[in-house]
Amino acid sequence: MKNKSIIRLLLLAVFSIFLYSCMNEDLYSSSEKEKQEIQSKSLWKEDMVFINNVKEIFLKNASLESFKNNHGGLPQWEYAMTFGNFDESYLMVPVFGEDKVTGVVTVKRIEDRVYFKFSKDEKAKSFFTHLISSENKKLTPVKEIAENAKIVCTSRTYLFCFPNNDGTQDCYPQVVVKCISEDSFEDNDMGGDNSGDDGLPYGGGSGGNTNPQQNQNPCTKALASITGANTIYKNTNVKQKMDAILKGKIEAQNEWSVALGKTASGIEVTNAVEGIPGQNSVGIPVSQLQNPFIGDGHSHKGARGNPSGGDLYEMIKGLLTQPDFKYRFVYGNNNGTPEVYALIINNPSLALAFLSQYPESENCNNTNEDHTIKRDSPIGLEFYKAFYHYSEGRSDDTSGENYEPRAVAMAHILEKFNIGMSIANVDANGNLKKINTKVEQITVPGSGGAVKEGVTVSKCP
Repeated sequence: MKNKSIIRLLLLAVFSIFLYSCMNEDLYSSSEKEKQEIQSKSLWKEDMVFINNVKEIFLKNASLESFKNNHGGLPQWEYAMTFGNFDESYLMVPVFGEDKVTGVVTVKRIEDRVYFKFSKDEKAKSFFTHLISSENKKLTPVKEIAENAKIVCTSRTYLFCFPNNDGTQDCYPQVVVKCISEDSFEDNDMGGDNSGDDGLPYGGGSGGNTNPQQNQNPCTKALASITGANTIYKNTNVKQKMDAILKGKIEAQNEWSVALGKTASGIEVTNAVEGIPGQNSVGIPVSQLQNPFIGDGHSHKGARGNPSGGDLYEMIKGLLTQPDFKYRFVYGNNNGTPEVYALIINNPSLALAFLSQYPESENCNNTNEDHTIKRDSPIGLEFYKAFYHYSEGRSDDTSGENYEPRAVAMAHILEKFNIGMSIANVDANGNLKKINTKVEQITVPGSGGAVKEGVTVSKCP
């Protein structure tokens, strides 16, 4: 990582005031070993930046001797998992000793501090036992599901299949909670000295240990996906067969669409197809593609180009059958001028978790005529809060753009509910720029300095 040396310096600076003890365990027997980045043995992609930083925090602040005495082993960081999270919010690491998993340490970041908690959760222990002993055994991920309503996030179910000698296999479902309940981090788990009696590291003051990488800048977090969307949007074939065609359809009587496929050397674009007369929708011609489906574009008939609630939910549902689906371009009419918005998937796991936790039937009116977010739903309450703040001028807007208010509201819920997606708009220079929105206290323009709730709006460089 290019910022690795900076992060390490920050760690040293932050923790130079702490006292800690280490024991001569083989796992941590050399200072050189402690500096090495972890080589993950997880079967899935993990947030290794966060895992390495948390490991370094643990080693600098925990009492390993106390931890081992109290919990029967030490954390096995190469098996740490972030369960689809890449926002430095959560991880779980198994504790291994005497040839068995004795428990797990859950690590949760709240703002700029991380909190450690040991648990003997049997489901988690069973999960990591299978993972650690799963060499040459097949593990097949199963779709994410919503579990207990008391859990802040969703859980993930895995199906472990072990082959038998007769060619059959035995499969065992295992559930691991992706996030823990809010009340499981009680106050007495967050304060005290640098290292508690159980060996876990605590911070001083308000508790927790400072995380060297705080909440990522929203522009940095989505940079790779936005760059990919721009590359596709500026592709010559896309410009000719999608951009030019759909811009010419913004005043048509019906919606039009194209599908995009990824070829070995570029982008495949299908012929544009027309939606059913009288309906505010159009099917995507995926069946025309000769290559893997990665995105689509469609026009809104006589309306602005902001993606609707239906566009959002249909896109996430598309991931269930089209795992490479990542880009949705929407064309509209802004007072006679074509405008283009894009929905972009940054993290498919988060998007599917959102779909499970906030079902379409409860949050979106997705019919042939109405694709709006339901006003009184959990999503709608936040969506229309941002919508009305922006529409009524309660905004601190540094974007310099003329956004449709629903696009600002969409940006808010994407971030608020950690959906793993971004919304961007094509600016005057033909570049997609991510929209950032946050509902918070602002100085309301034209109010004589009054501070009220409103929205801050900006775009990424």
